[in-house]
Amino acid sequence: MVKRIHNTLNGNHGAMARFSSIHGDLVCDFSTKRYKKELNDFNKLLQKAEELVKMQSLKVKARFIRKVTKEKIELNSLRKKTH
Repeated sequence: MVKRIHNTLNGNHGAMARFSSIHGDLVCDFSTKRYKKELNDFNKLLQKAEELVKMQSLKVKARFIRKVTKEKIELNSLRKKTH
């Protein structure tokens, strides 16, 4: 469903589409201004997480970080690791 929405809106400012689902209609739109704001906010959070991992600082709670051991943290990745 997400790919279908993405392909339909295609990053066009003001684009709007309606999709049927088992829960009813889903109305989606795209705003360039909102996209830029969300991307900027995400990049700030990611930069903060990267700095905390670099310093191995556990004193500040941050998104995108996971505890590996009591003393070690790393960036939390959505990619599945294969062993």
